[in-house]
Amino acid sequence: MRPDGKTEPPPPYSVDSVTFHNGTITLGGTLTVPRATGKHPALILITGSGAQNRDEEVAGFRVFRILADHLTRQGIAVLRCDDRGVGGSTGDIAESTMEDFAGDVTAALRFLKSRAEINPEQIGLLGHSEGAEVAGVVASERADIALIISMAGPAVSGDKIILSQIESLNRARGVPEDRIARDMELERRVFEVVRSDTGWEKVVGDLRKTIRADMGREAANLPEDRQKLLPSIDSLADVRARQQIAAAKSRWFRHFIDFDPAAALSKVRCPVLALFGEKDMQVLPSVNREPMEAALRRAGNKDYTITVVAGANHLFQEAETGTPMEYATLKKEFLPGFLETVSGWVGNRVAIVR
Repeated sequence: MRPDGKTEPPPPYSVDSVTFHNGTITLGGTLTVPRATGKHPALILITGSGAQNRDEEVAGFRVFRILADHLTRQGIAVLRCDDRGVGGSTGDIAESTMEDFAGDVTAALRFLKSRAEINPEQIGLLGHSEGAEVAGVVASERADIALIISMAGPAVSGDKIILSQIESLNRARGVPEDRIARDMELERRVFEVVRSDTGWEKVVGDLRKTIRADMGREAANLPEDRQKLLPSIDSLADVRARQQIAAAKSRWFRHFIDFDPAAALSKVRCPVLALFGEKDMQVLPSVNREPMEAALRRAGNKDYTITVVAGANHLFQEAETGTPMEYATLKKEFLPGFLETVSGWVGNRVAIVR
């Protein structure tokens, strides 16, 4: 159904709901295949961090569904899957690591190779954000990956990504520099506690104190009648602090902060298209572009393209500020020309069945 309530016409390609397995984990997804007879090149789409559905839907923008539709219309089969614990997939994403996700992608690769309509020698990976890191891990370990597309893929460790996000997002909100420095130092202490597994109560207390102070400032800026409607700031601060610490104690976070994607990228020899959004405040081009290129040079990679897309945010929408806060206000579409950039690059490296 279209946003205007009208029924969409059937697409000019096949759409199949599929399941496959990685050990005890069941993965559910959608496979779209061009109708032309023959063996088609294919892409496996890999979502970013957090629990995402197969469309990688963010604030109503169905990132992977739109990508899959465009690519399949250009003659490229596409497999996109629900994350662990979402939709048709089992498991717990918070207690999974990059290696687990790489295993899921390897299972997807085996599944595609078993399909008669897929060319087993022309299967590539398209990862968004953390998904691009997963793509790098898989391609660094296998010689049968045809190509990689990295959409806003990090090239530095997770702790550096988080600190750069705190700095850029707070600065965009107009937070004073002393509070930005305070938040970054507190986050560094969280990293230390995670690594040593000691000092949790102290850092919880400091988080609660910081959150309470920030919430108090925000509440003070509200009209008096709205302030009276607010629940207890102390209880809210306590809940929020414990939520943050619970996330920090997860197996995913422990692995993420020290994972170095450049180590995997330095072993990737297949063609790579790396795209960054100029206004991205979650994976900043200024932090990740040069390490990405350096890693691919170390790999001796002879076919890589790194592009910073003007005006684009983390989702490659045409953005004003680039902050996640504006996602819901933007058109649910990619920046003009983005889809053609992706499909054109892929089309120059695979054999399209006509």
